[in-house]
Amino acid sequence: MSRALPRANFSSPRLVRLLANAAGAIAAAPAASAAPKQDFAARLGQWLRVADAIRLHAVLDGSAAAVSVAPARRERSVAADVDRVRTTLTDAIVTSCSPEPGAARIRFPAPPSGTPADIAALYAPFQRFHLAHQREMEQRLGPLRLAAREALASASPGLKQLADVDAIVDATLSGREHNLLATVPALLEHRFNALLATHWQALTGDGTDDPVAWLLPGGWLARYREELKQMLLAELDLRLQPIMGLVEALN
Repeated sequence: MSRALPRANFSSPRLVRLLANAAGAIAAAPAASAAPKQDFAARLGQWLRVADAIRLHAVLDGSAAAVSVAPARRERSVAADVDRVRTTLTDAIVTSCSPEPGAARIRFPAPPSGTPADIAALYAPFQRFHLAHQREMEQRLGPLRLAAREALASASPGLKQLADVDAIVDATLSGREHNLLATVPALLEHRFNALLATHWQALTGDGTDDPVAWLLPGGWLARYREELKQMLLAELDLRLQPIMGLVEALN
């Protein structure tokens, strides 16, 4: 039996808080956990082009018949698909960031034995790792959102109106979401470099450094790997929110 899907939380996304905390740690300043200066509705109004606003108004202004209950079998099928994909993506992130060897298709780039420290400290492999997980999320969640929208559209005229609104919002904002989330790996380079700099400053004795030890418990790269895992899980939650909203509407 499929597990119950948690209700979507659309306020103060965890990814935003984690990024703010990381930025605060780098700058040695209090983490920026305050609410954004502009609420989502205001920013949405700025992002919507005139043509999109007209289409959205036409959908919202249309007369919708009373909402009927979606067929239970269709509802369960959509919820089960969301649960399955979410679990698959979560397991992929956790497994790929695990210190234990596993069968992950995307593996965290651990420095091989004998790698010079200056080569092992290059950020590019870690950025590619992050981008690979982002591509995986986009490829799996796009069809899932479309399926949830189709289930809404076939349930009742009222829910079809909601599906039409989601289609317009998705078409309007998906490009911006893609571009914004694509900057997250680059932003995390600052955190990567800050942890590395702290590690090098703490070196004692002859100053020799073994990159393999970076991933041992307490190592700076092990810490970064855990932080990156939490970032990816938070990003998955953020990407799932519109889909979760559609599934809740089917209930």
